[in-house]
Amino acid sequence: MRMRHLVWAALLLAALASLQWTLDWARRHRQSPGLVGRYLIGSVRVDEARIILVETPIGQVTLRHTAWGWVVDEQDGFAADVAKMRALLLRMAQTPIGQRVPIAPEQLGDMGLLQKVENQWRFEAGRTASVLTLVHGEKLSHRLIYQVLIGNPRSDGNGTYVRFPESHAVYLVPDRLELDGRAEAWIEHRVFEPDAAAAVREIRVRTGTAPLVTLMRAAAGHPWQMAGAAAPPAPERLQELATALVELRIAAVSARGQAGRGAPAAASVEVRFFDGRSITLGFLPAPGGRIAGRQAVLAARLPAEQGDRALRRRVEAFNRHFATRTVTLSAAQAATLLRGRESYRAAP
Repeated sequence: MRMRHLVWAALLLAALASLQWTLDWARRHRQSPGLVGRYLIGSVRVDEARIILVETPIGQVTLRHTAWGWVVDEQDGFAADVAKMRALLLRMAQTPIGQRVPIAPEQLGDMGLLQKVENQWRFEAGRTASVLTLVHGEKLSHRLIYQVLIGNPRSDGNGTYVRFPESHAVYLVPDRLELDGRAEAWIEHRVFEPDAAAAVREIRVRTGTAPLVTLMRAAAGHPWQMAGAAAPPAPERLQELATALVELRIAAVSARGQAGRGAPAAASVEVRFFDGRSITLGFLPAPGGRIAGRQAVLAARLPAEQGDRALRRRVEAFNRHFATRTVTLSAAQAATLLRGRESYRAAP
């Protein structure tokens, strides 16, 4: 996962450098007066950004570039979804500034374009603007590269009102622009590599005192079998479990509290790979009971006698990434992973 994240981060920086060249060329050749007709991100050195701050009435997201790549501060420094970041910046770069809207400063709130300082430092839905800020440096107080305020959509839905912090001038852009202020929406959600589906050899599910559910196969592409099944299970149900695992997506991340340190898991799912690795999801008890909840801890293992140096580094990187964190899954994912043996029976 860490290797994929570093690759995506490198691609993002390369894309931003290419985007910067395009914007510089457009700025040199465009003859439109003022801001009208220019792109929302104009002569901005977006490739210099080391902090991207998203502020909205529902929350704030701080995306920070580190030695390990881009991370989300509000999600315990977890890896950021660089594809989502790239999509946002590219969209802003491709959005032209339309007409200027003549209004009085006291009308800014009606268009959702008040700054926090103009609204008593409060974010108020419908009146306070969402803000996108790019900073060059390790702290928000360092050099500001770019900032734009995004307000309400036009009443007919055709366009969005925007302004820049140094002016009360309001412009209309043709696109419907919205910033996502949910920190959990900006993390890298995938746990396994995209090619994990062909690499899984065995899956073991333990849920309390219920009988162990073990799925196995001889090679990639072979059908899944259930160990100890009294009757042939439904193949589609076995495949549902395997697919749910390799496509597992994290809903949120938090620092691992005392509940996740050394406490016995209420349930677990162990994934064994053909290369010798195994990854275990240990589900923590739901609040107030012994039943497994949606929160889990993850750990990877590789027997000492197996794997080369590169594989061992992958396991170490995975454990560094998840060792101090608790992940939250969706209720639907947790329910699919923790099914009992009876749910795999074929219909009569």
